[in-house]
Amino acid sequence: MKTTFFLLLSASAMFAQVVPGRYILELSGDPAAVAAVQQGARPGASVAATAMAARRGAVRQSQASARTAVAERGGTVVESLDTVFNGLIVNIPDERAAELLQVPGAVKLHAVRRVRPLLSHALPLHKVPEAWNLLPLGQNGAGAGIKIGMIDSGIDVNNPAFSDPLPPVDGFPKVLYASDIRFTNAKVIVAKNYTKLLPDGGDPDANDRDGHGTGTSVVAAGGATNTPYGPLTGVAPKAYIANYKVLDANGGTSDVIAKAIDDAVADGMDVLNISLGSYVTSYSDIASSEVGQAAIARATAAGVIVVVAAGNTGPGAGTIGDYASAPDAITMGAIHNDRSLGNAVTIDGVAPYAAFPGDGPDPGQVIAGTLFDVTQMDVRAP
Repeated sequence: MKTTFFLLLSASAMFAQVVPGRYILELSGDPAAVAAVQQGARPGASVAATAMAARRGAVRQSQASARTAVAERGGTVVESLDTVFNGLIVNIPDERAAELLQVPGAVKLHAVRRVRPLLSHALPLHKVPEAWNLLPLGQNGAGAGIKIGMIDSGIDVNNPAFSDPLPPVDGFPKVLYASDIRFTNAKVIVAKNYTKLLPDGGDPDANDRDGHGTGTSVVAAGGATNTPYGPLTGVAPKAYIANYKVLDANGGTSDVIAKAIDDAVADGMDVLNISLGSYVTSYSDIASSEVGQAAIARATAAGVIVVVAAGNTGPGAGTIGDYASAPDAITMGAIHNDRSLGNAVTIDGVAPYAAFPGDGPDPGQVIAGTLFDVTQMDVRAP
């Protein structure tokens, strides 16, 4: 029996913002995950690998006429969802969007919203070492065989925390573009870049240009490694990591995140980590029919554990993000940070002096200079 560990993280502000000219058209008919479970398939990763495969093809086939009807109404289908949601991502002028509800099989038209990355702390605070002690192999067995889908800003595959030579997994690595194979290894078994679907065109590859996705992945499943700040390890160091890149420098959008969730379930992930979201601005944001809520509910029904960041704006009422409000998600918030990491001024033969970072550009190298005792620079008589 697999033992699953997860740690969810949160990091910058969330803002609810509707993306003009972008919609998700929900279509009638169950998506593959729902159909597979209703047909008696056993929940779990095996569902994604077997029972859902044929149903996904059937859903895509049923969407063909809707694609044509969308084009007839001036829309362009950007992508489709078939596993945890049956729908099409559509670009169309806002003034014509309502026409999409005339498409045969249309159920509902969903606005697309901006989302932002939501951080992290530390194993002892979450009693992770105590959990490791319950395993036969302790820390060395934590997460063994588990596949964690990180829906985030990408993963830096060259980070030493991802260098563990784990056994290969059948059917992996998986990418959307052949050039992204270079961002996979024995540990990082998926590198899918969805940011090309974003309104701004996104990034050219699955690499992490922000650091948020790499950071959350290290905490979730990074292997033991040494850093300038001391030794570091993730919660489930023997787990596999899958990179579903949905965020670029401008954040992401709800349709692209729904597509990533859809694919991650189809790929057979055991756990999804979603450290992003938006403010809840109305009940419709957290209604069971909303795309993100429905996708999470259907993923969990298929046996996938979905863990979501609560957000960065607590602890008051109404501060939990939209995805974090999903009843079927495991929502995690911050508790307490018992340490801080900073910079220092070092002087030969003297203990380091604490320094505070500025807001200028990173110089990319150590800065040296002459040290003055400022108390002697303007000596005045009493």
